[in-house]
Amino acid sequence: MKKVIAMILVVTSLLLLASCGKTESYKIQFTIPVGNSENFVFSDQEISPTGSKITLSTDTAVVLKLSQVREENSYELTTSLMQGTSIEVPVEKDTWYKIGVTTESPSDVNTVVNVEIGGVEVRIE
Repeated sequence: MKKVIAMILVVTSLLLLASCGKTESYKIQFTIPVGNSENFVFSDQEISPTGSKITLSTDTAVVLKLSQVREENSYELTTSLMQGTSIEVPVEKDTWYKIGVTTESPSDVNTVVNVEIGGVEVRIE
């Protein structure tokens, strides 16, 4: 009986380790500082598609800037989304992108923008 329990624990541990870093949907939060003069604010996280497309959901313009390219035909992408919408974007698998957003901070406080991304792995730069 102890051998069966030990075997189950080992198999469970291996499955958990194999799935680390493979979560496919993430929410990345951006803080746009007051008086921001940059066109885009980029996160410290980088994303890599797990397939040939990703899903973006936000209410502002988003840019995917190439960070680490495997294929020569990879390209950067800029798209704008309306609030409450999401789109599927064709991308190169195994290519790393920095994700950025554009928005102004019209008041005297920082503006927070959330981007939900599906079909990706995430790493911190």
